[in-house]
Amino acid sequence: MKSRIICILLLLVGVSGIYAQSLTVTGKVVDNEGLEVIGGNVTVKGKQNTGTITDINGKYTITVSDPQKDVLVFSFIGLENMEVPVKGRKQIDVTMKAASVLLDEVVAIGYATVKRKDLTGSVASVRSDDLLKVPSSDVTQALAGRMAGVQIIQTDGQPGATMSVRVRGGISITQSNEPLYIIDGFPTEDGMSSLDPADIESIDVLKDASATAIYGARGANGVVVITTKSGAKSEGKATLTFDSYVGVRTLAKRLDVLSVEEFVLADYERTLGDATDPEESMRSWQNRYGGFVDLHENYGNRKGIDWLDRTMGRTTVTQNYRVGVNGGNDKLNYNMSYGYFKDEGAMVYSGSDKHNIALSVKSEVNKRLSVTGRINFDYLKVYGAGVAGNGTNEGGSNVDAKFNKMVQILQYRPTIGIRGNDSDLLAGEDPVLSDADGNVMQNPLIAAAEEKDNKETRTLQESQWRTDFQNHQRIDFPQQYGYALSALPPGAFLWRPIYYGKTQRYLRLYQEYGDRKFSDL
Repeated sequence: MKSRIICILLLLVGVSGIYAQSLTVTGKVVDNEGLEVIGGNVTVKGKQNTGTITDINGKYTITVSDPQKDVLVFSFIGLENMEVPVKGRKQIDVTMKAASVLLDEVVAIGYATVKRKDLTGSVASVRSDDLLKVPSSDVTQALAGRMAGVQIIQTDGQPGATMSVRVRGGISITQSNEPLYIIDGFPTEDGMSSLDPADIESIDVLKDASATAIYGARGANGVVVITTKSGAKSEGKATLTFDSYVGVRTLAKRLDVLSVEEFVLADYERTLGDATDPEESMRSWQNRYGGFVDLHENYGNRKGIDWLDRTMGRTTVTQNYRVGVNGGNDKLNYNMSYGYFKDEGAMVYSGSDKHNIALSVKSEVNKRLSVTGRINFDYLKVYGAGVAGNGTNEGGSNVDAKFNKMVQILQYRPTIGIRGNDSDLLAGEDPVLSDADGNVMQNPLIAAAEEKDNKETRTLQESQWRTDFQNHQRIDFPQQYGYALSALPPGAFLWRPIYYGKTQRYLRLYQEYGDRKFSDL
C-alpha cells in the first residue's frame, strides 16, 4: 500500500514539472505610428497549431511550451514580419514597421517616377516573370490577354510578323493607332519586337490622359513604358545563366470540310445558277465531273485531298536559347545577353530565325557624374510562304484577299474529277472556281512551294546613352542618342518582278535634355 502511494506522488510531481515548463505571454502590438494593430497574427515559429490574433486594442495572449527557445512571429498585411525570441519573458510589446517594398513600388511616367499608391492615372503593368510564361520571341505576343484595356492584334500568320498594340481601341481612321513606346526613357517607333522577353524587367502601359499628358500629342494613343534589366551588384563576381526550351506545335483542331461528293454537288448547284451561259457551263461541269446521275458512284467513297492537312498539318519545332552574363559592383553594373529563336512556321516552306544581342551598363564615375548605356542588336530573317498572299487579276490590280492562302485552302477543289487521279491535281489556274472579276484560285500547296525562296531580313541597331551630371546646384542633364537600321536586301523575292526589291535604311538621332531639377541647397 505504501509503495502505491509513493508511485502516485512521484507521478504527480512529474506532471507538475511538465506544467511548469509552459508560459503564458501577453503583450501589445502597434505600428510605427503608435496605432494599435487589430487582427494581427501572432504565432510560434515552427508550430503551426499554436497562434492567436490581436484584439481591438492590439493586445494578445499566447501560451508557449518552451519559454527559453520558442520564437514569436508577428505578421500583418502591409507591415514587415517580425520574429521575437521569448527568452522566459511574460510580456512582449512589439512595434511593427511598414513594408517598404509595397510602399516604394514606383511607376515611371515621363521624366519622373511616381509611387504606385499615389498614382491617379490608369496603368496596366506586367513583370518579367509573367512574360517568360509564354515561350515567344516577340514581347508583344507574350502580352496578349494580360492587360486590361490593351488589345494585341496579329495582322499576319507568317512567322516573324509584327503585331499591333491598341490601348483602349483605335481613335483614328486614317492615321496610325500605335502607342508611343518608351524603352528605358528612350522614345522609339519600332515597338517591342526587337527586344528579348528575358531582357525585360517590367512593362507599364499608360492608358489615360492624366498619365500620358507629359508626352503631348505623341501619347494620344497611349504610352508603353518598358524597363529593361540592369546589372546587379555581386561584389565583382559575374553570374552566367543559360536558358533553353524546345517545343513542338501542331493544329489543335482541324476544320470539318466538305467531302468530295458534297463538294461536287455544291459545284453542280453553283453551275445551275450560272446566268451567262448555263448550257456551256453545264457541259464544262459534266466534262470535268461526269454525269449527275453517276455522282454518288464516282465520288461517294473518294477521299480527295485535304488541303489544310497538306499545307498546315505538319508538326513543327520551336527552339529558343539564351546566354546571359550579369554582375557589377558599387561603381559599375552590367548585363549582357545573346538570344537565338528559331520558329518553323505552321505552313509548309515557312519559318523564321532571330538573333538578339543586348548590353546595358551603368557606371558611377564619381559623386556628380553617372553614365547609363544600352545597346541592342536584333536580326530577323523570315523565309518561305506566309498565310497572306499576293496576286493580280487580269486588270493588273492587287487582289490580296483572293490570293490569301487560307482562302485557297478552304475553296480549292479536293478532286481532279473523272479524268485522272486526285494526286495528279496540278498547280495553276482553276477556271472552275474563278469569279467574274478574273480572280482565279491556285493550288495552295504549290503556291507555297513557289514562295519557299522568299526571304526578308530586318536588322535593328539601337544605342542609348544617358549622362547625369550634378554640379553644386544639383542640376541634371540627361542625354539620349539612338540609331536604328532596317534593311530588305535587293535580292529578296517578292510577288512582283524582282526589280521591285529594294533596301530601306533610315537613321534616327535623338538628343533630349530633360527638365532641370533644382532643389534647396
